[in-house]
Amino acid sequence: MINTLYYLSLIFLSLIFIFLCLKERIFLKTPINFVYCASFIFLNIFGSFFIFFPESNLLSDYSIYKTQSSSLNIFFALLLIQVLSFILFLPIHLKNNRIYNELSLDRVISYKYVLALISFLIVIYYYISNGIPPFFSTSFFELGNDLIVQSRSNFLLEINNFWFFRLGFYYIPQIICSILYIDYLKNKSKQNMFKFYSYFIFSVILSLSFLHKTPIVILILQLFFIKIFVSKNIDFKTIIISSVFLFISMFSLYYLSFFGQLDISLGFILSALFQRIFAVYPLALSLVPDLVNHYGFFYGATIINPLGLFDFNQINLSHELHYLIYGFVANAPAPAIGYAYSDFGFLGVFFYVIIVNALIFIYQFFISFIKNNTIKLVFLCYMMTKALFLSMTSIFDSLLNPTDIFLFLIMISIYYINRYFGGELRNN
Repeated sequence: MINTLYYLSLIFLSLIFIFLCLKERIFLKTPINFVYCASFIFLNIFGSFFIFFPESNLLSDYSIYKTQSSSLNIFFALLLIQVLSFILFLPIHLKNNRIYNELSLDRVISYKYVLALISFLIVIYYYISNGIPPFFSTSFFELGNDLIVQSRSNFLLEINNFWFFRLGFYYIPQIICSILYIDYLKNKSKQNMFKFYSYFIFSVILSLSFLHKTPIVILILQLFFIKIFVSKNIDFKTIIISSVFLFISMFSLYYLSFFGQLDISLGFILSALFQRIFAVYPLALSLVPDLVNHYGFFYGATIINPLGLFDFNQINLSHELHYLIYGFVANAPAPAIGYAYSDFGFLGVFFYVIIVNALIFIYQFFISFIKNNTIKLVFLCYMMTKALFLSMTSIFDSLLNPTDIFLFLIMISIYYINRYFGGELRNN
């Protein structure tokens, strides 16, 4: 009975927030905040059904969803605090609504060429230093989930400064692809269509370089956000087409991941997709209290230690949670609020809620001052995908990711240098 009360109260509060979103059209007013809130509701609140009612999960072994009553109470409290924070901070974010109101989209020809050159140099540097990425050095018929996980794990152990190579293979191509898509939406000429689709295919190939599915999902989401902002309308056609394309892409990638293994069927892949989207994040969050009961609070040890600058041993919470669930080390990340609780308990959760809303406000405020509307839109959609990760992993892997901050500095530097020397950004 108590589980039913827990879940219904979370759904009720979530529906109140969704109603406020529809009433205030906050997607167009405070988009970064909207994606942060909506993704948490979609991935964690709805998915918590299988934590409160584990026996209803017919797609997997429901025993792993069973949680101790004390931990379940903490799990509910974390979800409740998160949803209440969405409602309480919404009026503050609505005062910062000068994000993207312009219909005109500006030229950024030299800007994207400079970014393309940087990406190209990083890819070449990787090739000279480390050889061909795993995707291109593995036979298609040898691909399988075990091989992919093993190859990716070996790669992360052997390659130094992978954060830097992500810029060339993942992040900068996503930015360039977004700019080309804006050009195409602004002027649907055959030339712009050819440029966009050619580079889109190239970006997809680069995204697969290290046998990881997430970069492709991020790329598609950024293009989806751009389409909505350019059209100034959230139409069902765009949502349906993007959802179908995203599903087909993920289904194909999962099929390749499990290619060659026994008992592969449509139901098997659908189950794997379902678990990956709806189940893994609330499951990991529900087990954070159990981990704390066993080890104690981590007191900031889950915070990233970039380049080993600080004198502490980082704890990989994602690895610890996966080991607790499945008995072997892999990744089962909790949402950011789970990291906050694992470090400092509810005091950490309190400060996390304040900090994350302050960061979103600052990012949205900063983006509003970018004069060039195309670059403003690209920044905005990129940050929206980063806010989405707050429902899936640590704040230091999303809004405070050092790689993203480094990329922002590169992009802003190119922007102001271009304006200073009289490029096409100067008069906007």
